[in-house]
Amino acid sequence: MCLAVIGIENQTEINYVMSVRGMLYDALNYASQIADFKKANHTEKKLKTSAEFLSGITSECRLKPVITIVLYWGAEKWDAPRSLHEICEISDNHMFQTELGTALAAVQASGDKSKLYALVHSNPAYQKLDTDTMKLLSVLLSFKFSQESEKEGGNMCKAVEELFQEGIERGREEGREELLSKLKEFGYLPGDFDIKMLDAADKITSTPQ
Repeated sequence: MCLAVIGIENQTEINYVMSVRGMLYDALNYASQIADFKKANHTEKKLKTSAEFLSGITSECRLKPVITIVLYWGAEKWDAPRSLHEICEISDNHMFQTELGTALAAVQASGDKSKLYALVHSNPAYQKLDTDTMKLLSVLLSFKFSQESEKEGGNMCKAVEELFQEGIERGREEGREELLSKLKEFGYLPGDFDIKMLDAADKITSTPQ
């Protein structure tokens, strides 16, 4: 069974802030529901994780939807805003166009280097990021833009390519160390044979004759 809280607000006069008042009524009811959950959860010791203690509710808690209905009984035609969108002044949509969405998309893909690589190479926005976005991504993704990337105007494509190359080199190095360890373990190499000797041998074999 799905329950909802229905609030009825009777108006005999036009109120130009009715949409905001309705929002406040709804918010106060939601706050009251949360307070009840918090009290019950603390009493019953249901809170286990840090997120639950911070919120006061568990992930299973669900609020009842709140709907406020305004009934206008006046004789004059209602000409007050009926929504928050109508009462808010939004004169220039360009003021909301920032690189935050671009940065968050990169953070979301950061767990998979292949996805991150594909993202930054498919979106031209990553080829020229402003200084603040570069600083934010440096912290969130734990990598540093090289001087070359910064000179190119915050080219994240270049930075990710460098990150990829670093990962490849690290993987190659770890693989070589593991191979060296196995060769020593099975007696194919003396115990004092180190990675530098392997590097030297690699250079000799890779040098064109």
